[in-house]
Amino acid sequence: MARNFFNYINYSYSGGMNDADEIDQLRDEEAVLVQNAYVSSVGALEKRAGMSAVGDDTGSTAITGLTGWREDDGTKWILSTTGTNLRYLNSATWTTMDNGFTTGLDTEYVIANNKMYLFNGTDNTHSWDGASVVLNSGLVDMGATTVPKAKYGLWWKNYLFMAGESDLNGTKYPARVWFSNIGDPDTFTTGTDYFDVGLSDGQEITGLGILGEYLVVFKRKSVYVLSGSGPADWKLSGTVNNLVNVENSIGCVSHRSIVQIGNDLWFMSDDGIRSLRRNEEGGSPLTGIVSGNIQGTIDSLNPSALDKICATLYDKRVYYAMPTGSSTYNNIVMVADTRITLDKPYNPFPWTKYTGWQPAVFAVHRPSSQLTLYFGNGSADSKVFIGETGSTDVAAVGTLANSGKIDFDYRSKMIDLRQPEMDKTFRFMKVGVQSGGDYDVTVYTSVDGQVYTNRGVINLSSGDLWNTGVWDTATWGYQGEIKKKFSTIRASEQIQVRFENDAAGEDVKMYPYTLAIKTKKVK
Repeated sequence: MARNFFNYINYSYSGGMNDADEIDQLRDEEAVLVQNAYVSSVGALEKRAGMSAVGDDTGSTAITGLTGWREDDGTKWILSTTGTNLRYLNSATWTTMDNGFTTGLDTEYVIANNKMYLFNGTDNTHSWDGASVVLNSGLVDMGATTVPKAKYGLWWKNYLFMAGESDLNGTKYPARVWFSNIGDPDTFTTGTDYFDVGLSDGQEITGLGILGEYLVVFKRKSVYVLSGSGPADWKLSGTVNNLVNVENSIGCVSHRSIVQIGNDLWFMSDDGIRSLRRNEEGGSPLTGIVSGNIQGTIDSLNPSALDKICATLYDKRVYYAMPTGSSTYNNIVMVADTRITLDKPYNPFPWTKYTGWQPAVFAVHRPSSQLTLYFGNGSADSKVFIGETGSTDVAAVGTLANSGKIDFDYRSKMIDLRQPEMDKTFRFMKVGVQSGGDYDVTVYTSVDGQVYTNRGVINLSSGDLWNTGVWDTATWGYQGEIKKKFSTIRASEQIQVRFENDAAGEDVKMYPYTLAIKTKKVK
């Protein structure tokens, strides 16, 4: 007798996470939650890599600045700030080279003309040529009368630009952008070489960015672009104005949220992550939301800590660290994978969620043969980490005592064959995984929005090399695929599937799963 099953197959996880739409309206490749996972391989879902500590630090103040620098002669540095200290990584030891900075200020670094320049908006701008690391004698204080001090800096067209509550000799210029002499970031002609952006509009400058031929100046509720090739184009007057206001209701909440993605510039606004992309016809850049699928997460952010959001691009993934709930530091990281392009203009790439990381600032640096992702911890310790390495998170990161665990968690859309009101019998589910070790993936189901029920585990160890069997599990060689069947007999209208592995040092790779569903006859 025919069983008349309908086989629902989840072929791909490549839509990533969607917490914005109703769970029964998601696309087949989307999920309610994709946590601590990669979706870059179509047809597979993999547990993310871990992180490891850099250096010996055990301090109790957050990292406020981080950068990597390669000098022209090949000398490489990793620098960080915490408390009042500027430090460099000396082999495996963090060594203080200056301890005279105002404590707790976000610190930005710009590499220009083979020097490092340091900004925090309160202390005088400092420069360092890498020649001396002797405590409090290697850096050059550039003074308060001839060089502005500001929160942000940027090296563009061989000029050093500075902005963000800029101050010259005790006078504040919140709307002003200064630029140095060409090829000489140590020298500023402050009487003439500047331009004011939205003067006296009640908004301070919140960040600087580069988009092709444009210098982009962000304020909290507006965005400006500057074109031109030199001071004659940048000094605003009655006859010269190459500063264009491209957005007058949307702005940037955090300088560290500005990140270049190919021919685009992403930034965090009050209503989500937006892009500023060049118009193909050569007109002004356009703005648009790119975080549409994670609007639920965006809505959960702490509005008083949005200025802490930071971002970077590494290995074709865009990382946004954010503070949720009442957190005053970033306690989740949302990751967009640019390897996969979606046909959603407001969500061009799939998102996943990382827990267990607390970045205050990212840095991508090449310490040896390959680029490496670094981040400084934003909660109550002064550790620096390498991300995307190994299969374990370092234990006890700030306020998270996670014992090295990485909580891999996938929760599907609501599956109902687009017939939400029709009763169905969900008979069984068949799940495929890649074998790789003697550890488990727990499988759950939830019907009609009820709590998840544990249906059992898949043991990722396929036995000995010669295919020693595992009961109720098909094995295809030691490094092959394991398939296991789970009974889910239950009459209901809708069902969700969940896979979880909350452990340290355990790699997981899930393949497509199939649900055998029998629909009820219409009477």
